[in-house]
Amino acid sequence: MNGHTLIPLDRLKPRTNQVRREFHRIGELARQIELHKLLQNLVVRPTTPEGYFEIVAGERRYRALKLLQQEGRLASTDIPCAVLGTDGFLENIVENVAREDVPLWDLGRAYVTLSDSGLTQVEIAERIGRTQGHVSTAIILAKNLAPAVLERLAKLPNAFPVQRLLRLARLVDEHGDPDEKSQQKLFKQMLESPGKRGPKPGALVSQKQTVWTRFESLKQGKQNRFVDPVYKPVIEAVVRYLAGETKGIHV
Repeated sequence: MNGHTLIPLDRLKPRTNQVRREFHRIGELARQIELHKLLQNLVVRPTTPEGYFEIVAGERRYRALKLLQQEGRLASTDIPCAVLGTDGFLENIVENVAREDVPLWDLGRAYVTLSDSGLTQVEIAERIGRTQGHVSTAIILAKNLAPAVLERLAKLPNAFPVQRLLRLARLVDEHGDPDEKSQQKLFKQMLESPGKRGPKPGALVSQKQTVWTRFESLKQGKQNRFVDPVYKPVIEAVVRYLAGETKGIHV
């Protein structure tokens, strides 16, 4: 997605009042960036001296980039950044997320940038004309889906169900980072076993009738099951409601 500025790595500076002191698994993140590029832009703001920028969000990514640079493995020293305080910053992101052909996890990256700039999910939703649930889901996918999974998703001819993506996104390690191996394993299983089809139109009525028939058989003693007399009125009221004979459950 657009809406970023390329800034030389040596012009970026860590935030002086950074609360976070420990940055885990920098080497692994560097490997992912080398393989899959930088998926989430850094959020920065202008600082002194002129031409330098302080990192507001993304210092762990910055450290991984510095490691790649030190080892001679960084493809480009021009780093995509979202610059706070520049004209049209939020407007550019909002314009991009309005496009219908952008995957949900890509939208999530833009929402993460907006969140890092100080907006709440409710405010983001109001700015882009979407629901907070949409924003929350997109952010979860952007943060928690492993890069290798995203790469395979981009090659699929059809859209992948959001609920299945959320199942993948729940697989994270003890640090809250994507558990790449577990996600890839589950993703492979999902591709090999498409989801079950939903009920056909009109099936709901037959299901209600089936429940009613089973209850009648149970009540008449045709099945070897015991119903506690305490619960029997409740069960009967629920089944009559499911069968469409009453408008409510009255015990």
